[in-house]
Amino acid sequence: MLITSAGIHRYGPSESVSHQDWSAVVAVNLTGTFLSIQAVLPTMLHQGAGRIVTISSELGLTGMPEYAAYCASKGGVIALTKALAREYVSRGILINSVAPGPVLTDLLRDSPEYDPQSTPDLPIGRFGRPEEIAAVVHAIAGDAGTYLVGQVISPNGGAVI
Repeated sequence: MLITSAGIHRYGPSESVSHQDWSAVVAVNLTGTFLSIQAVLPTMLHQGAGRIVTISSELGLTGMPEYAAYCASKGGVIALTKALAREYVSRGILINSVAPGPVLTDLLRDSPEYDPQSTPDLPIGRFGRPEEIAAVVHAIAGDAGTYLVGQVISPNGGAVI
């Protein structure tokens, strides 16, 4: 079993994003995910079974102004998940992704749009909690995920319906 959960972001007008910032975000979020998966594949292939859950983001599905690198990298994680799911399902490895909406983590707290004094503009009226995302990952990685292949589950408080 592998669960990938790397994530950094850089924000600002896209015309001002440096190559260094772009490369750092893609290196951690997308390349790091690929290298982690690549590291466990030989063992899973030898066993003829395995589960991989990648953590992407709802922003990889929707995009967001001034977060081009983050959105592109997390969209890449989704595409990577789908490609590898098709490649390895016949060999017993089930690969899926969880694409959370805004969750109260340091990544969100470090974002310029985060305001701890306001209610988020989400239909559910609050940010997600890490344990809520963990419960979804646990379900996909467990018995609830035995028929899931290349799926993106997005617990996001109604931000993407």
